[in-house]
Amino acid sequence: RDFFVLKDAQGRVYQARPEVSSAAVRPGVNADVGHETAIPANGLTTSVYLVFDVAPDATDLMLFARNKPDQGFLVIGAVR
Repeated sequence: RDFFVLKDAQGRVYQARPEVSSAAVRPGVNADVGHETAIPANGLTTSVYLVFDVAPDATDLMLFARNKPDQGFLVIGAVR
């Protein structure tokens, strides 16, 4: 749950919502697994459905690993 986080330009940090991810994922349609599902150790690329609840005024959302805040990538410039 705490591995991936989003940080916005205002410095706010948002944790993922695994329970929402599990409810929303449709395996083989919008992702392979939900956030609460173990990723299979089969050597294949696996997509994981991640959900974050962010402020409506959030901008420049960056996805990164909590322990590597200097390494991440821009996900979206603005929520609205």
